Order: sequence, then C-alpha cells, then structure tokens
Amino acid sequence: MSKFQKPLSTLPAALAIFLVLCMLSYMFSFMIITEAAFAEDYPQWDPTVAYPKDSIVMHKGAVWKAKWYNVNEEPMDVQGNAWECIIPKPPEPPEPPENPDGYDLPRVFFDDFNMYNASSDQALLDFGYEVSDRTGGPGPGGCVWSKNNVTFVNDSELPGNKFLRLTATTRGSGETTVQAEILAPRKFLYGTYAARIKFTNEPAYGPDGDQIVETFYTISPWTLQNSPDYGEMDFEYLANGGWGKPAMTMWNTTWETASIRTTTPTTRDFSGWHTCVIQSTSTETKYYIDGQLLASHDIYAPETEMFLSFNLWFIDGIWAGGNQERAYIQDVDWVYYAKDVIMAPAQAECNVQYYRNNSVSRKDTLDSSDPIPPVLKAASISVDDAHNTGNYTITVNVPANNSANTLKLYEQNDNTLLLERSLAVDMPAVQTFTYSFSDKEPGIYSYVAVTSDGTGSLNSNIITVTVEEEDGGDDEEEDPELVNAAAGRPITASDYIWGNASYVTDGDKNTNNYMGVTQNLQWIQIDLGESKKIHQINLWHYYGDGRTYHDVIVRLSDTPDFSGGVTTVFNNDNDNSAGFGAGSDDEYAETSEGKTIVFSPVSARYVRLYSNGSNANIYNHYVEVEIYTAD
Repeated sequence: MSKFQKPLSTLPAALAIFLVLCMLSYMFSFMIITEAAFAEDYPQWDPTVAYPKDSIVMHKGAVWKAKWYNVNEEPMDVQGNAWECIIPKPPEPPEPPENPDGYDLPRVFFDDFNMYNASSDQALLDFGYEVSDRTGGPGPGGCVWSKNNVTFVNDSELPGNKFLRLTATTRGSGETTVQAEILAPRKFLYGTYAARIKFTNEPAYGPDGDQIVETFYTISPWTLQNSPDYGEMDFEYLANGGWGKPAMTMWNTTWETASIRTTTPTTRDFSGWHTCVIQSTSTETKYYIDGQLLASHDIYAPETEMFLSFNLWFIDGIWAGGNQERAYIQDVDWVYYAKDVIMAPAQAECNVQYYRNNSVSRKDTLDSSDPIPPVLKAASISVDDAHNTGNYTITVNVPANNSANTLKLYEQNDNTLLLERSLAVDMPAVQTFTYSFSDKEPGIYSYVAVTSDGTGSLNSNIITVTVEEEDGGDDEEEDPELVNAAAGRPITASDYIWGNASYVTDGDKNTNNYMGVTQNLQWIQIDLGESKKIHQINLWHYYGDGRTYHDVIVRLSDTPDFSGGVTTVFNNDNDNSAGFGAGSDDEYAETSEGKTIVFSPVSARYVRLYSNGSNANIYNHYVEVEIYTAD
C-alpha cells in the first residue's frame, strides 16, 4: 500500500459519507436515464427492409423515426438523412472512483478561480497564467485579444464561489472583434485533464448566428510545419456551426505536429454546464463529457509539453448579425490536471470536490522536486516493414518512470505470446525490446504489447503487418487476369453523402450520374469484402467542365479505420495540407478517360479515396471507381 493510500476504515467519517453519496448519485442517475430511454422495445434497423414514413426502429442504442420512405439508408445524425433520432442513446454510466483514498496526488494542477478579482491581479500572474492582450489569429483579420475580456464573476447559486468568464464581442467585422484567452504555463503533457465549463448557444446580448468557438484545450507554440515540438488536444464547441458541420457540434482534435492530426466531430446540443475530461498517454487520447466517451484517438498523440488554455473566438467571415454589437460568454468553474495518472472522469470530479471541501482553492505541484512514485504506462510498438515477404522486426518501447514490472508481446491472431520480459521499475530511460520474424507464412497479422505492474495492465497501440508471397525469382509469369472487384460494392464516407452512392460502383461513367460528399477534405471508402491483391485503380470525378480536384489521395489498408498497414498509391497533395505527407504526383484535369493509377500489387480489403474540393467549388464528387484485382 503506497503512502497515498490508507484503509477505508481510517477515513474521516465525513469523507466516507461523501464517497458513498458520490457513488450512489452516479448509479441512481444512470438507472433513471436507462429506464426512460428504453420504455418501449422497437425492432432493430435492417438494411434489407423497406420502411414507410413514421416507421420506428432501434439502431446503435438510439430510437429513430423515418421521415420518408427509404431502403438501406442507415439512421445517423447527419443533414439529409431519412431518419430523425427521437430517443438518443443513453449515456454510459460514469465509472466509479477507481481509488477513493487517493484524492490528493503528488503532481497536480488545480484552480477554482476563487482567489482572483481581475485579469491584472498579481495572484493570477504569480500562479503562472498569461492573459492574452494582442492582435492576430485565430479569428477574423484585424481582431484583437483583450485582457479586459477575461474576468471573474460571482456564482449566483453558491455564495463564495466564482467563475472564470471569457467574453467575445463583435460588430460584424474583424476590426470590431475583441476575443478572450487565458493560458496556464507550458508544463502539461500526459495524464488526466478535467474542467467544468458552461457552453452557450446564444449571445448574452445582440443578434445570434455568428460562428463562435468555445474551447478547453492544450497547445504548444507553433514552430515549423510537421515539427515534433508541436502538440494540441482540443474541446472546441461550435454552437452555430462551421468547418463543414451544422450548429451545435463539438470538435475533439488531437495534434501530433502542426499538420498531422485526427479529429472527431459530435453534433449535439452541449449548452449548459458540463465536465470535460481528457485522458492522455503517448499512444492514446480520450475525450469525455459528463462521463460519456465522445472520442478516442490512437493514431496521433502530442509529444512535447503544452500550455493549458481556454479561449473564445469568432470564425472569420461568417457574420449573421450585421453591424449590431453582440457578445458571447463562456464560464469555467474549475480546472484540474493529474500528471501521468489516468483516472476515470468520476474520480477526477471526486478529487476536485475533495479540494473544495477542504478549502483548497488552487494547487500546483507539477514542478515539485519531491520524488514521484512511478505509475503504470502503456508501451508503444512499431514495425520496420508493414508490407513484406516474411522478414520483419517489431520494436517495443516502454516509457521511462514506469511502475510496470512485466512486458508481454502478443500476436493477436491466435493470442500467441511471442515475448515476455521483466522490466526495471521506475527506470529513468526508455526500455526497448525487439522481436524479429524470418520466413513468416503469408497472411495478415496484428500485434499488441501489454505492460503490467501486479495491480493492473495497459495495452499498447495495435499494429497490423501484411506478409505477401515472394516473387518467383527470375521465372517469367503470365500477367494475371484482372477483374473489377469494386463493381456493386457499398460506399461509405467521412461525411454526409448526397446523391446516389451506388453510382460510384455501378459501371456507368456518364458524368451526370455522380454522388457528392460535403465540402473541404473528405473521403469515400470501398470495402471489397475480403483482402485482395490490388494492381490498379481507375478513378472518375465529375469531368463535365474539365475541372481539377485538389488533394487527391488514394490509400489502401486491411483495417476499416486505416489504423495500421496503410499503403498510399497516389498523392498529389504537394503541400501536405491533408496531413499524410507531401505527395509527388501531379494535379490533373478531369476527362471522360478518368485517372488510371497503376502500382506494384498490394493486398488490402479497403480502398479510401480523398479529395479537397476543386478549382470550381469546395465540394467533392465521384462518378465511378474501378479497383482491379487478381483474385
């Protein structure tokens, strides 16, 4: 038992009662939600069934009602869909506190903003905060950030409590726009972040409709594009829409460099008070609101220390209220960070409540020189050649200052244990291990590493390796007979599809029969049903006026989310604006001949095609895609 734990029986009576009430509150609220949401049992949505208007079905935990007659249109919360959600999926129950005795951890940052009266207070500056008072983005050209727009206001419902308040005002131009931002010092990276925030959908006064961004995020200074010194993790609420999404959309984005990122938008009303939580490790970032998981990113992760920040700003060029002055407000009750500790959202809230019950208004021990007890951290794994002929090496890196004492590497296909090693606990340096294969049989294999310390275990990222058959040496082989494996296959996309998606694989290359995906960088994906050896892809965008589409990228993978074993066979994104690396292929004008892409055979099941509008407009169109395989 660590010095931060003690038996529950030794807790003060008040603290024990608080813990019990906390857990009962979470259990009771979830029981009520669950009973209300599933009072009736509706049939599950079936893609083969024709549904008349007003039909009601269950799909992915929610209840949907048909707005019109439809067949094989999956219920989803996007514009133009045939279904409307009438009973949302109930939130997952918050996890109970995982360590009820460990309210006070050795490395934390906490502030409930009760010690400040103005942004110029010395107490605020002494705690390391920077309040922006400058010109420049983000926001409309000519905007300013003013320290006067960062204030501290009394909580009308709880005497003695205060909120941090951010205010952004405008009269419909960049020169009349004043925004707000506050940053805590640059010393945040992995661990658990939490903040209680009040998001708003309407202005405090003046006309509504401007595209506003309300935030809680971490960020390091922007240096050079693709610099590993850049990182960012975002909660960004766009109450009035923007960035190609409708109103009331929360964007969770994880940046590894200034141009490499992954993002998840969730369209829902997030107005009112919410507890936002980020769990961050070197291999995964998770975003929660009120205990419900919104996004999980395991592709990219920050690699350098960041500022912790809140800001409120306007998206450039979208003015809905003319030149009449209006103001938007975002309030923050408290913010909390536990360094290198991953905890349930409910535990973070209980830790904050412990400080407030004990009159601790703020605390910063991130720079303390006291030794830090090691915590369990996940390993990261990589492979030197994801597509090979049977010879490859997997590298496992175990982070420093880790409580893990055992490492295991598994081949997930049949859960084969490949490697087991004892680890040096609390090693100040990364521990690295390798496992090599030679003459591995052709196939697709996935791998995961597990670190454990006797009290728990954590999985690494998962990598996928494709082993292909060796060429037959110098013996000449007849060219294989290729077939179009895309014919009739289903289409999915990164955003709302308008038009008939079946046009893409129906064999008809008439430019007037096309489907579209919404604006900016988007993708469509074709599932071949099984892994096939792909030799060639033929692609037709809309070609009626000879337009040129931008950032045309074609990628292949055996994983539906492209999380591993990805091969890029075409890329004309020469400035890396899409974040997959600068491409060397040229842009081209569309014609009725289409674009033929030939490459060395690649075994893959999924083909994902990107574009980012054209020289004609910002939308993406597809007439036909052919995927030629030898099997």
